[in-house]
Amino acid sequence: MSQFLEVIGAKTHNLQDISVKIPKNKLVVVTGVSGSGKSSLAFDTIYAEGQRRYLESLSTYARMIISSINEDTKVDEIRGLSPTISIDQKTTSNNPRSTVGTITEIYDFYRLLYTTIGMQTCPNHPEITLKKQPKSVVMSYVKHLSEGTKIHILSPIIERKNNDIESIKRYVLDSGFVRFQMDDDIYSVADDLKDVKLPKNARPYIIIDRLIVKKDDESFSKRLGDSLELAYKTGNGILEIFGVDSRDRMVFSEKAACPLCGTVQEDLSISNFSFNSHYGACESCHGLGTKVAFLEEKIINPRLTLAEGAILPWTNHVYYMEILAAACKAHKIPMNVPYQELSQKARDIILHGCPEMFEVSHTFDGASEAKMYKTRYE
Repeated sequence: MSQFLEVIGAKTHNLQDISVKIPKNKLVVVTGVSGSGKSSLAFDTIYAEGQRRYLESLSTYARMIISSINEDTKVDEIRGLSPTISIDQKTTSNNPRSTVGTITEIYDFYRLLYTTIGMQTCPNHPEITLKKQPKSVVMSYVKHLSEGTKIHILSPIIERKNNDIESIKRYVLDSGFVRFQMDDDIYSVADDLKDVKLPKNARPYIIIDRLIVKKDDESFSKRLGDSLELAYKTGNGILEIFGVDSRDRMVFSEKAACPLCGTVQEDLSISNFSFNSHYGACESCHGLGTKVAFLEEKIINPRLTLAEGAILPWTNHVYYMEILAAACKAHKIPMNVPYQELSQKARDIILHGCPEMFEVSHTFDGASEAKMYKTRYE
């Protein structure tokens, strides 16, 4: 790959058959007096040629719709030209959602990249990566085991109301199976399990099938496929392959579900990586990157009473003080005691409001007499 961008014979506007060699992966500044052809070289030659080559790769219909370059660039040849983007020097915005990434549309490629390669983890068990593993993946895993390997195909019993072995036994029986497994121990629904104590962190599984690996046997492949399909259905998208002799365990998930708690994550989409979407926006700042809040020490003078104007922004605000007085009366908060001596409960009500409605008398602007109205102290 060329390490330089070479422009040969540029003749756009004020450029008089100019040839330049610009190094890549460097910050290059084009300077010169007014009218010397800086913009003609950067925008009307290099950028325009990059856009023209991109548009030529599209269909005729697409070029007709989006093409804004109507004529060929006036240059003999440009070598080593990569895809180009241009940011107008006059492009300014006070919107915090407008960034270099959004202006250049590089952000769209990043979203697509993360949607494609992103790995999801369980919110309850961050050490577990959630992956979709269809039946074909499990079959491939089993067929790579040694010939004659004994395996159990297991479905986890995640949802159960009672954490005792008898309830597990009934669940297995109601599901139409006869064997289940906890850790390495195997039980049957026909066994008397009254004296069996369930370990504290026991993980019970239904035994869907018991198989011996036969690599080139069609009947084995068919039975394996049917058992895996049933195991996924029974285990709500989760199954486990247990090696009888080796005691090895391998968990598979059809729905990107956590094998420990069963949490299922939705497929990643473009919206998950967009701060303009509620799926991807920060829950705290809603995608703005900033959060407006107040500092109690800036708006409260703790040495003053509420009646004396402890809430500084409301010092001359009769309307809010009337609502505050009604709330204090209802919750028995004294207005003639310094704010710093009030209880924490009283301070919480003053700062964060209360749900009930209050009847307040207030003379509105332009009115000749006071009127009673109902409002809430927010």
